[in-house]
Amino acid sequence: LATAGPWGTVCDDGFTATNAAVACRAMGVTGVSAASFLTAPTSMMGAGSQPILMDDVACPSSATTGLDQCTYLGQTQQNCAHTEDV
Repeated sequence: LATAGPWGTVCDDGFTATNAAVACRAMGVTGVSAASFLTAPTSMMGAGSQPILMDDVACPSSATTGLDQCTYLGQTQQNCAHTEDV
């Protein structure tokens, strides 16, 4: 995840297939209505080391531009470890 500041990660707490579809559409993957996602222990990329920027993400299914249209705890508020990175 890129913000105006440092790159960071997204925590899997509350992360859903709808959130994954929103993220996919933001990256130009079209035709996605629901998507699956992996957390760090099972993903090929492994856990991140950057700041955890988003936790408890909730996206409306109508979001089209990305995770910026979703609600979350806030960039300084999270209760995650990098083993929970999406």
